[in-house]
This record gives sequence, C-alpha cells and structure tokens, in this order.
Amino acid sequence: MNTPTNVGTKERSKLLEQALMRHVYDRSQFMMPRFTPGDWWECDLWAISRFDYSIEYEIKVTRADFRRDAKKARDFRWESLNKLGMIAAKDERCQNRFYYVTPRGLIAPAELPANCGLIAFGEYPEHARGHCFSDY
Repeated sequence: MNTPTNVGTKERSKLLEQALMRHVYDRSQFMMPRFTPGDWWECDLWAISRFDYSIEYEIKVTRADFRRDAKKARDFRWESLNKLGMIAAKDERCQNRFYYVTPRGLIAPAELPANCGLIAFGEYPEHARGHCFSDY
C-alpha cells in the first residue's frame, strides 16, 4: 500500500482528498470537489454543513504550496482582493469556514493565517480520521 511519504505530490493530494471526503461526509448536507462558488477562488472541496455553513477545504501537500496561498489575489471589479486577507477580515463574500488539509506535521497550528482551521491526516489517510485544529 502506498503511503503519502513514498508517492508523488499528485498522488498524495488525491489520497488526502479521498480521506477528506470520508471525513466530511457525515458532517455535511452537500459537498463538491473542485468547485468555484460565485466570484470566489476554486475550492479543492466545498461543502454545506448540517448547520448551513459554507465551508472551503484547501488541500496542501507541500510547504511551498502553503506559502504560495498567501499570494492568491485577483482584481475584481474596482478592487484588488487577497484571499487570505478577506478570510482574516471575515469578509461577507468568504465562505463561513476555511480549512487547510495537510499531511500531519506539514503545518503547525501556529502558522495558520487568521480565521483558518487545519485538518491534518496521518501517514495512512485512507484509514485515519483527520485531527482538526481550529480557532472557530
């Protein structure tokens, strides 16, 4: 069986996505992978919770990819928008919740941007439940 430590980045991302979908399934009314809600950025997994919260899950398998996320920005109509800045400010255009999903140990909870949660899966994500670290 392949583990996330001995497979490529793309395969690791797919394993995390599958584990995340199992983790989120019982907590959601609806979920959709690779979805772009409205004028937002593409979500690796987007869900509506049982309590009607919209939730974005962003899968990261490398630290470089995590650091690149801070630079996500776009010009929208008359303003320049930074994704993490909008999440930190709890902008009304954001999802209600935002989580990074990573292999365990990739990101420490202290490294998370404001108003972002972390779900970290262990070495065998297909058999493990994620551990959630969040400020929510």
